[in-house]
Amino acid sequence: MNLFIFITAVGLILLMPLAGILLTGGMIQPYLDFPPQPVITFHPPFSAPVFLIFLVFILVSVLPFLKKGLAVKSCTSVPYDLSLPWWGISAFLGLAAFWVLAWTRRPFFPFFQPHTFFPLWLCWIICLNALTYRASGQCLLLKSPFRFMALFFVSACFWWIFEYLNRFVGNWYYSGSRYSAGTYFVLAFLSFSTVLPAVESMKDYLLTFSRKPHAFTNVKKGDYTLVTAYASASLVCGFFWEMFNFYSLARWQYSIPYVQVLHLFEMPILGYAGYLPFGLGCGLIIGLVLKPQ
Repeated sequence: MNLFIFITAVGLILLMPLAGILLTGGMIQPYLDFPPQPVITFHPPFSAPVFLIFLVFILVSVLPFLKKGLAVKSCTSVPYDLSLPWWGISAFLGLAAFWVLAWTRRPFFPFFQPHTFFPLWLCWIICLNALTYRASGQCLLLKSPFRFMALFFVSACFWWIFEYLNRFVGNWYYSGSRYSAGTYFVLAFLSFSTVLPAVESMKDYLLTFSRKPHAFTNVKKGDYTLVTAYASASLVCGFFWEMFNFYSLARWQYSIPYVQVLHLFEMPILGYAGYLPFGLGCGLIIGLVLKPQ
């Protein structure tokens, strides 16, 4: 039954936008082109009343969950004091190297310049696992390596859905490079594969600060810690996604109606609120992959 509900939900997500185009007499073909062409939509300009309405709505929605999520009981677990593993040190060195290469235009690096996203984020994910291991004595990379690898494949499929929906609204577009269909698919698949592993690894690291296990089912008991952890993990990852993207050659840019103001990197400041519910969606999909047998 759960599988049927999941397939039905995905089917509706994919078909409803196309149905809307048909009902309005539009052409479907431009929305199915591959690789997708940049969608640069001229949305309504900044509106102060709309901005304030969104801001109030975000605060009213987030603050109660934040208060509940931070109300964690003190823990008596014995803290770990492990050294950073060698593979973690290597990942931090790789992170620094790929970050420099992403933000500079070195003459010896022109062919690889548009392709720094995947190795940069792969190093970031390994770094988070190393920090989690140092703080708790375990991490997803070592504890469940096959499920950890499965997250990469599921992540790519997961993010393709958002790319598909963006074809209809044009909230972001990519610049800096153009590829054939096959090359675009491979490079995009690799880049999209890092989303869920990054959020899960960040969530695990954030939870080392409380050292208390939680599950979504605990929400009915008044425990919102995991809800807050996934939302926070997504928000922190969002900050680094936007920061690493800012000076990269191949990057994304935004066009968001009414709130296109006060940018932090390319993202309008209110846009970061979208990472909070996105993190919960990530948590639900991650749970399907990592749930105990």
